[in-house]
Amino acid sequence: LELSERAEAADVVAIVGLGASPGISNLLAAVAMRSLDRVDRVLTGWRAGDGIPKPNTENSSPKATAAIEHWIHQCAIEIRVWREGAPAGAAPLEELKTTYPGAGSGTVWTCGHPEPLTIPTIRPEIRECLNVMVSRPGLIEALRRVVKRVQSGELDVPQAARALILEPDRRGPAAGDAAPFPGLFGLAEGVRDGRSSRVAASLANLPDHWRIGEFTGYPLAIGAGMIAAGNVDARGVLPPEAAIDPDEFFTRLAELAGCAEDDEVIALVGDDGG
Repeated sequence: LELSERAEAADVVAIVGLGASPGISNLLAAVAMRSLDRVDRVLTGWRAGDGIPKPNTENSSPKATAAIEHWIHQCAIEIRVWREGAPAGAAPLEELKTTYPGAGSGTVWTCGHPEPLTIPTIRPEIRECLNVMVSRPGLIEALRRVVKRVQSGELDVPQAARALILEPDRRGPAAGDAAPFPGLFGLAEGVRDGRSSRVAASLANLPDHWRIGEFTGYPLAIGAGMIAAGNVDARGVLPPEAAIDPDEFFTRLAELAGCAEDDEVIALVGDDGG
C-alpha cells in the first residue's frame, strides 16, 4: 500500500488481496456498510476448519495444506487489528460474543488477516474492525494447544499444521456447536436514520461443491476480467473494497456460478435498535 502513489503516477492499478478472505469478505463488508449512515464497527468472518482433513491415526505425518499452515501462523503471532479508530497490535484467538441479524448471538474468535487494516480506508469513521472465525469450540481449543507448541519453539509451523490434524475432539459433537452464522460474511454496526443498526451480507445460491480453490481463484479471475474490460477506474495499490464495484463483482460471480437470473447472490439482513 505504501507504493500506491508511485503506482498511480505510473497509471497502474494493483488490487491486493482479491480472493475469498481477503477479497469476497471485503466486498461483502462494503455492501453491508453502504446501508449505514455511520459505521462504528465492522467484522469480516469465515468458518474455520472446513479444509482440515479427517484425522488418520495410522499416519503419523499427515499432509497439511498451505491454508492450514497460514492459519496457524496467523494465530501464533501478534496480529494487527483496528481499534479506537487506528491500527493496533493484539493477541489472536480473542473470544468475542456478537450478534448476526436473523441468526442470533454466538461466539467468534479473532485471527490475523488484512481486512481490518484496509476496510477503514473507505469508511474512516470506523472505530473497530476485526477479522473473526466461526468455529466449534473444540477446534479452537485444539488450535490453542498447537499454537502454544509453536510459540514455545517445540514445533515449527509445518509441523504444527500436521499436529493439528491429529488433535482429538476438534470435530463432530465432541467439539461443540459453532455459532449459526454464514460461512463467509461482512457485518457492519453503526447508525441508520438516527438509530443503532446492524447490517450483514453473506453469499447465497452458490454451488455446494465450491471449496477454497473456487472461492480463492474465481474472485481473482473476475477482478482481472474487470480490469481488462476497463471496469476499474481507480489507479494505485488498492484493496478490493477501494477499487472494485461490488455490484459488478457479484453479478459476475453469480454468472460464473451458474445462478439463475432471478437468484440473489447476496443475502443482506439487518436490524435496528440493537
